[in-house]
Amino acid sequence: MFALIALISLSAATADDGLNDDEREYLARIIAVRDATADQVRQHIAWLESQAGKHPPKQARRLSAGNSGPSRVPTQEPKPGTKAYREKQAAERDQAKSELKDCRSQLERLKTGVDVPDIGGVGFEQSGSIGYLKSFAGEMEVIQKIGPADMLVMLSGLFGRGDSSGVQHESHIYWIQGFPTAKYAEHEKLSGFNELVINAGTKTYTTVLQRQSTVYVLRPANVDRNKVLAAYRERCKPIEAKPQAQARPEGEAKPAAPLPPADPEADAQKRFGALLSNSRKLIKAGVYDAARKNLARIVKEAPGTAIAAEAQKELDQLANR
Repeated sequence: MFALIALISLSAATADDGLNDDEREYLARIIAVRDATADQVRQHIAWLESQAGKHPPKQARRLSAGNSGPSRVPTQEPKPGTKAYREKQAAERDQAKSELKDCRSQLERLKTGVDVPDIGGVGFEQSGSIGYLKSFAGEMEVIQKIGPADMLVMLSGLFGRGDSSGVQHESHIYWIQGFPTAKYAEHEKLSGFNELVINAGTKTYTTVLQRQSTVYVLRPANVDRNKVLAAYRERCKPIEAKPQAQARPEGEAKPAAPLPPADPEADAQKRFGALLSNSRKLIKAGVYDAARKNLARIVKEAPGTAIAAEAQKELDQLANR
């Protein structure tokens, strides 16, 4: 059985929650990353539970042999029934059980808000996204100082697209807005830069070669992190377990089946409204695989409803991502 995790309430933040727009975006990003992290941990738990059983899966035994390519010499596997074989199985089970305990503990910490996931870098190609702009070892260079609080920088490093293209080393130019530029020199390589920023859209400017160039604008995020974390932990509400049905006394009549819902649209909205909202947040965070899984579930379990049509529309838009 899968270890269960109580999900954060996904009700949309409202104007009376005490957060500004940047803080709501930050909170939404934390929740999206947390959900994606929890999904990955649950998948790993499923594999560990199979490893902790009496007989490790054939796939696991093949992987443990170490024969991943022609250049590697496969490890000699002990023969079934031998003492060495039993000892090896016992060691694998003990290791899986220990890691399983750690993973379940991680899920519990995510559930209660003890662990707050790192939201990572800003979505450089998605207006309105929030994240950290980091340069610890000279990955960012000042290309041009435009004013007292505006400058063009080139950021080089590994960029993930959130799709099958994986992570690639690239260089991009961005317009940094709202940071005092007096302490920086043009062509200086910055180290120790670590700021929470918002992608504020694009800006077109004229280069020194008198050409028009359009770049993304990054500005400081107006966020009180302590206030956002307090709101995050407030939303870490465990879902109460449903009481188990008691066995009926012998001879007692079986209760009548519940009546079908009077309004399928309202029922579907109630069941899947939060899931659709969370899927859109996952898309915004670039976590496409988890979003596709949620959207496909809505389409499958609520056919013919308006919310299923919305989910299908989101799936169609993800086709090329």
